[in-house]
Order: sequence, then C-alpha cells, then structure tokens
Amino acid sequence: MFVKASLIGGAAASLLLAPQFVEDLRRGASEGEERTRTIEASREMSVVDMIISMNGEELPPEMLGDVESTSIDSFSATLHDVFSAADGGRATRFVRTYRGLSGNSAMEGGMMEMMGESDLDRSLSSELEGEEVIFTWDAEAEEYTAAFPEESTADEELLEDLVGDLEMAEFLPRAAVSVGDEWDIDLEHFELIVEPGGEFHLTPEGEEVQFDEMEEQIEEADVEPTYEGSLIGKLLSVEERIATIEITAEIEMLLDLSGVIDPMTQEMEGMELLITPVELVVERTAEGTGTLLWDLEKGRMISLEFEAEVVEISTNSVEIEVMGETMEQYQEVTQEGTVQVSCTIE
Repeated sequence: MFVKASLIGGAAASLLLAPQFVEDLRRGASEGEERTRTIEASREMSVVDMIISMNGEELPPEMLGDVESTSIDSFSATLHDVFSAADGGRATRFVRTYRGLSGNSAMEGGMMEMMGESDLDRSLSSELEGEEVIFTWDAEAEEYTAAFPEESTADEELLEDLVGDLEMAEFLPRAAVSVGDEWDIDLEHFELIVEPGGEFHLTPEGEEVQFDEMEEQIEEADVEPTYEGSLIGKLLSVEERIATIEITAEIEMLLDLSGVIDPMTQEMEGMELLITPVELVVERTAEGTGTLLWDLEKGRMISLEFEAEVVEISTNSVEIEVMGETMEQYQEVTQEGTVQVSCTIE
C-alpha cells in the first residue's frame, strides 16, 4: 500500500541530480485553482484480553466466556475543492463538495455472542453527501471555519468536527533540508493522518443513530488527548521536482475522562441503577511508517500512504448503587490491530 517504488536507487541518484538543499518544500495555492482529494481509510481491531472485577474480586475467565472479537471499519470519500481566495500559498476561502462518502462497519466473534447479538455488517452513508461547505481561513485563530451556503437546508450539526486543511503541509520541514535530513513534527498532527478530513458523520444506512447518556457527556466534555513519543519526517529523495518524504511515528496517546462524567441512572429488570463513573481512561500506542509525495512546483501533496500497528487499553471503574447497596465494578479491555490510510490529490 505504501508508495516506495525506486526509493533505494532514486535516493542515491537524487544526491547527484537534485540541489543540495531543498528550500521550496512549502504549500502553494492560487485563486481559481481546483483540487480533487480522494481518501480511503480502514481500521481493524481485535479484543485480545478483558478483565472485569466486582468489589475487587476478578471474575474468572470461564464466567466471561469467549471475549475475543474483531471489528473492521472502513470509509472512503472524494472531496472537490475550488479556491476562491488565496494568500501566502494558502487557500483562504474555498468551497468543498463532499462526494462518494461511504463506509462499512463489521464486528464478529465471541464478544458479540456474549452480548446476545449476531455478527454485525453494516453499510455506512452520510447526510454530507453532495453538500457544499464553505471554508474560510481565520488567521487569528489559525484554523478554518466551516459554513453551508445561505441557500442550503442541511443540518448545521454536520459542520461539527470537519477539517478544512487537507494539504498535509504540517509534515514539511520548517527550514531548508537536504536529502537524508530528518526533522521533528508536532505530535498533535498525527490525528491528521489517522482521521483525514475529520468527522464525515457516517452512520448505518436506514438506522437512527442513538447515543446513550455517557456518549453524549463525553462529546460535550470535549476533552483533548495528550501525546508523547516521536513523529519524524525524513527527506528520502527529490526526483523531477517530486519530493519523497518518509514519516515515522511512535506515538503514545492518553485520553483521561475521569471526573468529567456525571452520575447516570439506568433501568434493568425493573430496578433503577445509579451509576457513578470514577475512572475512564483510554491509552493508545501507535507505531507506523508512511510515505508523503510532495509536488515542489505546485506546492501541494500528491499522495500520502500510511500504516500503523495500534494497541489500545481502555479502563473504566464505576460505582453502582441499587436497592440501597453499592458495588464497585472495574473493567479493562485490550485491543490490538492496524490502521491504514491513503490520500491522493489530483
């Protein structure tokens, strides 16, 4: 899946044919320019371990049964941009049309049986399909704002969590480099790789999306993850004004939602349960390598191919009060899998 053709021989030749220093690894955009972006991404994660304890006593494996399961999620999108204004190499206003938004979500294995469900395989679609969104650059906030055209009747909630900047210029060096040089990339930009374009609001076709109370609280809390590790760029070659950049990631992400979720009530078999979250933490590690091709003449990405191995550990503990008694429940779920992303621009 990676774009690595002729890297070994090409890198050696580029040392002789390309300038020693590359000073034009930068973004470029002009008024009236059009760009069509194609995105494909997939994630496969498998539950490999689960620990559940009640009041400090771990439940035996035989009581849990076969907890192993695999979820496979994929999506694709074609985004057509028309730049109506540009400044300093950046498009400051453009209209993006969302097309070809589709996906698939499947889950199979023992955990589905434990929940009393059969294997799931659902097609995904989005109400953004066919819609136009106007992105305007806010120089002070250093981000794009999104809005529908005045005549649009689309739901404003579809604008939430859209990402306007898909140039991947954040992965370029901040100074002149020569072939073989490496540079650090801000760790937060890793999300641009694994979630290109942001939230496309893909949902199961023909199904009304239901969010439980905890999911709604997590969304409203808007807690940002913290990052540690390294995200490194390296200029491998320059051939015919095309720069090949290797991106290597060793990322540790921590999302701590402890203390931000309010107590909730839940009905179960005619009884009312009061559930008070105590701890809710997601730890994720990702190790991967990708290739970014950059057009030096046009000042834009040609393609990005990336693949990472991911390990995710989710832990949560809650206090459950029912009929005047309080129980403590702890759960830890470990998942392992891969993430693959492909982005191209025409």
